[in-house]
Parts: sequence; C-alpha cells; structure tokens
Amino acid sequence: MDPVSPIFQREAFDPDTIKVMVQAFNSCREAIPATMHEPDMEERMAKRIIELVRRGVRDPIELCADAKKQLGISN
Repeated sequence: MDPVSPIFQREAFDPDTIKVMVQAFNSCREAIPATMHEPDMEERMAKRIIELVRRGVRDPIELCADAKKQLGISN
C-alpha cells in the first residue's frame, strides 16, 4: 500500500473512489519537482483531493491540477 492510502481510508469513500484519489495524488506528486517539495506538501495535497472528492469531483486529472494550483504550482 502506498503511504497516502491510509489518509484517504480514514474517510468514508468506496474503494473505487479511493483508487481515483490515490491515482490523482501519485500523479500530482510525480509532477512536482523534488526541489519544490515541502515537509507538509503531501498532506496538503491529500487534504485538497479529499475536499474536492467530497464535492463530487472524480476526475484524477482535475483533482491533481487543482491540488497543484492550491499549492501554488503551475504546470
């Protein structure tokens, strides 16, 4: 299991939704250069993805793009 799955599993999401969330998180993490990583960046990304999924977003590309935008990363 990847390190972010436990964060997502604390919420009440079905397994398919969790897969989408993990996919979005992993894509987002890979798209951010290592030099830009901050200590709490992954947790902030995960929380933003959770917030968007609660609002009904299920597209991993949209989830990743919005999470990066919230972190101030344009790409």
